[in-house]
Order: sequence, then C-alpha cells, then structure tokens
Amino acid sequence: LKHDFKIINGNYPNPFMNHMKYHWAVSDATGNSIVIEYINGKLHVYDNNEVGVLTNDPNFEWQLYNLNTHVNVGPKWANSGEKLKIETPVGSIPNVISKGTNLLGLPGDFTPPSRFARMFYLRENLLYNIPESVETEKDAIIATTALMNSVFIPRGSIAASPEEGPDEFDFTQFTVIKFPQKREFLYRSYQNQVWKKIRLDDLNFELEAGTPKQFLPVNDGEIGIVDYSQKLMGTNKEFIVDSKKGRTEGEGKGKDQEKGGDYNNNDNNNLGGGGGGGGGNIV
Repeated sequence: LKHDFKIINGNYPNPFMNHMKYHWAVSDATGNSIVIEYINGKLHVYDNNEVGVLTNDPNFEWQLYNLNTHVNVGPKWANSGEKLKIETPVGSIPNVISKGTNLLGLPGDFTPPSRFARMFYLRENLLYNIPESVETEKDAIIATTALMNSVFIPRGSIAASPEEGPDEFDFTQFTVIKFPQKREFLYRSYQNQVWKKIRLDDLNFELEAGTPKQFLPVNDGEIGIVDYSQKLMGTNKEFIVDSKKGRTEGEGKGKDQEKGGDYNNNDNNNLGGGGGGGGGNIV
C-alpha cells in the first residue's frame, strides 16, 4: 500500500500541532474507510466502514467502547415510562412532555468523546428515520451539513488551556465534505459558512522542483451573506413566508412575477422567520 502514495511535501512544521496525538481517517473511491493510529509506537489500522466517525483523543477503540454508554439513545419515540405511570396532582407521570426525549443523555459538550458519540447517534437516527435523505448528492450535502453543524465549536466557548495561553481557543476553523470517487471536496471556514468546491482533477500536481508552493487561505475575508432584497423589490404588499414549502407569497405581483418569475427561496426556508433549532468540523 505504501508504494501507492506520493509524498507532495514531507516536511511542513507546525509548532501548534506538536503536542497533539495523531490518527488519520482514510477513505478511498470505493467507499472503504480505515483509521490509522500509532499507540506506544505501534501501528494500528482499523476498519471504519460501519462506524464512520473519528475525533481527537482518546484512541479509536476507546471511542467505540464509549458508544455503549449511550445505549439508551435511539430513533424511536420514548415511551418506556408507560409501564411505570402513576397518577399525581400534576397528572400521569412519567410522561413524555416534549419531542427529543429519544436523545436524552446524549452529551452536548465539545470534548472529542462527546462529539464522537453525538455524531454517531445523530447520523444513525437520521438514516434510520429518513434513509432517503442521502439518496442524491444534493440531499447528502444537506444532511451532512446539518450533522456537522451539531459539532461546530464557536470560538471562545471552550476554555483556553493554561499551557497554550489565554487567547488560544479551540474552535472549528474549517469544515470539509469529501467525494473521493469524484475527486472533489467542499470546504467552508469559521468566518464564511458558504460551501466552496475544489476539483482535484483540475489541479496540476506534477510541479517541477523549485516551483513555488501555492496556498489557498481557508478564510477569504468574506462572511458569505447574499442580499436577497432584490427578489422582493417592486411591491409594497405584505409577504408571508411558508416555511414548509420554502415559498414567499403575497397578494400583489412585483416586477419579477410580472415577467413570469416567482419568489421561491430554496436557499433559506426560514427567511424572516424564527425557525427551529439548528446547531451549529472536521471531527
């Protein structure tokens, strides 16, 4: 296997990363995935086709065993209390009082073990309840984005380590979605949450010795806001947002409608509305 690799740059020092323990998630164009890590100087390679999740410390086997801690989490409506119900002055208890109780006990902090468990169970619940959510590439990107948001770390939310200094906060600097078979990947930065695409087949990796290396800054200085005001220009009527259909409706016709256009807003179904939860990396 090692003969199939070509080292582009074997020495890229990064003092910030020196204190971290390394392991790698590797996927190929056939969909197979493995985890590579060194433990006490010994190489370990694990199949990761079924679990499909990897975060930082601890080691991969520890993370797998830790999933057993949350065995009560599942994709079905929580109703195990039905057999224990008793009548009280406030009604029957225990009783399901809200949606989401099937996830009770799932950790919400940003430690690597908690992110590992949260990503695994949220993804498995999603695939169990809505398997068609990943049938197309577009659907898969939408679902993956939603899952990655659940482990997105806001800068400053995690306490700074005394060893690294008071201003060195861990946060999600960038997020990547990869398509190994197409040799493409999407990325977005902490500052700009709009996905950008890179097609590896369009890049030249056969550079001559001495050719200056090119770097693409993850943060491009933009924040990705798109002004949709023009879609509502030409009318002073009141508009209503239908969040279920992703459509903006009004009594009067604006300039766009007079030309046969409409007010569909497929990019953001919550335009002007409160919307539901949402959360928030490469994990």
